[in-house]
Amino acid sequence: MFVISIGKYNLRIGRGVGCWKDEIWLNGAVTQKVADQICSYLDTTQYDKVMFAINSGGGDASAMDRIIDRIDEFNKEHTLNTVAVGMAASAAFELFLTGKERLITPCSQLMFHDSVIDFSACKCTWTMRELREKVRWLEAISQASRIWVAHRTGLSVSALKKMTKHHKEKWFTTEECLKYKIATKMV
Repeated sequence: MFVISIGKYNLRIGRGVGCWKDEIWLNGAVTQKVADQICSYLDTTQYDKVMFAINSGGGDASAMDRIIDRIDEFNKEHTLNTVAVGMAASAAFELFLTGKERLITPCSQLMFHDSVIDFSACKCTWTMRELREKVRWLEAISQASRIWVAHRTGLSVSALKKMTKHHKEKWFTTEECLKYKIATKMV
């Protein structure tokens, strides 16, 4: 196992134990640097089975999309399974859903929410028209995310929309994860 340090978080990639030849451990935010490392690793690994262990509160949606696209490509010929070893929230929730097999522990915490824009770093001013356009864009992204999650789980798009109504986060219990086919097995 070797460790790639990325900021204050660690992303570990390397030889695993047991039946898993290789493992990816994400313990921190989903960032562009993390996406670079995971995508590069999946492009070069010689192993057919990879376990992706996730403990993350989420992060950058475009980084998440890059990782998802690469994992989906990898899973066409190989096997990447996921395990929520702690928290898999926000972008990490959707990364968790990329596993062919999705494992949870009794203490796993999974959370889904509609897309958000962080305006805290933006020193922008918008007209009401521009703001309405941003809201429409955000709703379209949220709807695309709900469709994607529904495709990979036992939840419908309308159920996901209802769960996140009024911009609420939906935290899933381990029982709900199994019931809604978010996870395939408890370990």
